[in-house]
Amino acid sequence: MILHDAGTTHDRPTLLLPLKAFVAQCDIEDIVDSVWKAFGPFGSFLCSAVNLSTKNPMVRYDPLCMCAANETAKRVSDVLNEMSWNSISVNWRPGMTLVIDNWKTLHGRGAANIDDSHTRFLQRLLVFDKNELPLFPDVLAT
Repeated sequence: MILHDAGTTHDRPTLLLPLKAFVAQCDIEDIVDSVWKAFGPFGSFLCSAVNLSTKNPMVRYDPLCMCAANETAKRVSDVLNEMSWNSISVNWRPGMTLVIDNWKTLHGRGAANIDDSHTRFLQRLLVFDKNELPLFPDVLAT
């Protein structure tokens, strides 16, 4: 994945956490069994944090739009919150570009000291190899 800062100014970093470090700290069964409620522009829906259907397992977690929906997810969330202190913090500058291996790195938004909702604008470009991207049907529930 390629991220590019097309905004004007903000102080919200992007946090990077190697997937291997996360899996080493959290029981894989807890990751697989966790259920999350995600909030999006079209409503909320239940989802998993992990996709094991591809050759490279993928973990998805965003505390700004996902909350734990069962006790297992709460344990996983606690581990992720503790680990965020050990993540790599990327401080953005206008025009900066960052390339992330989305299969091996968890990434998320750090905290901001000011409201940057009108000045923070990251463009995202996903780059795929010859393997087909698994598509999931849109399942929305409120």
